[in-house]
Amino acid sequence: MQIPKGLEPMTPSTADTLQAERSKAGFSVAEMNEFIVDAEMRQQLAKVEAVLAAEPETFSQRDTYFMGRTEKMEHALKMGRRLIELMKAGRLTSDEISVADMVLDVNGPFGLHRAMFIPTLQQQATAAQQERFLKPALDYRILGCYAQTEIGHGSNVQGLETTCTYVAETDEFEVHTPNIRACKWWIGSLGVTATHAVVMAQLVVAGRAHGPHAVVVPLRSERDHAPLAGVTVGDLGPKFGFNAMDNGFLLLDRVRVPRDNLLQRYITVARGGAVSRPAGVDPKVAYGTMVYVRTQIVRNMSQTLA
Repeated sequence: MQIPKGLEPMTPSTADTLQAERSKAGFSVAEMNEFIVDAEMRQQLAKVEAVLAAEPETFSQRDTYFMGRTEKMEHALKMGRRLIELMKAGRLTSDEISVADMVLDVNGPFGLHRAMFIPTLQQQATAAQQERFLKPALDYRILGCYAQTEIGHGSNVQGLETTCTYVAETDEFEVHTPNIRACKWWIGSLGVTATHAVVMAQLVVAGRAHGPHAVVVPLRSERDHAPLAGVTVGDLGPKFGFNAMDNGFLLLDRVRVPRDNLLQRYITVARGGAVSRPAGVDPKVAYGTMVYVRTQIVRNMSQTLA
């Protein structure tokens, strides 16, 4: 595109007008920023912005609005992979990757692995389970999502219909979608990315219901990423927004997992089916992840507005 030469500049410019209005404030904008955004966050922002600016070929957002949905996902995966490489090389910390996500303003496929899958394992898994699941998740050898919402129940956790039934004969749990209402729906990072899911399901032991609990279910092969037996999983396609995120659906046809895949920090199902809980623990702690995420939304909005 050729811009004609000799055009008079726009005076005043929008930038000039904005600056003039801001100068009328009865307080220091810089001091207000320091009050809202603490020193540690400002240091992290400065560091992260410098790292991103050094690699414009990877982190540039210049052409985002010209991209189709597939291009947006590929761009987000490319940026996410590079952030992981920078973390493993010691140039960014895991906390700084979250800051980079905020700076880039892209809700990519790795976001809910960090925001929901990992925190659930940190808060609800036993030490042995963290060795099995959290350790490879932190190293990105497995990629996870948090499968709570169902098409017939939204976030009405008590109404969930997916079941997790103990099978004493094989010392396993059978995770099952009994009807279309129980289809896991709109789950971020599920559509094409996740290899594992923390599935919220109604726990049933010896015919007795124990309410919703979290169980880790492998979804895709770690060898070729193909869906595993009994797993029907897919992407929900383009949306009005967040098109770099692969929101997906999930149906489980009597999928068997080891007994120890049920996250058991706050409930224990022993071999044979004996159920016990730590004293003084409210069973509602089992779905604390969603509450945690809601608080993070408020926190992130405060930083964005600041």
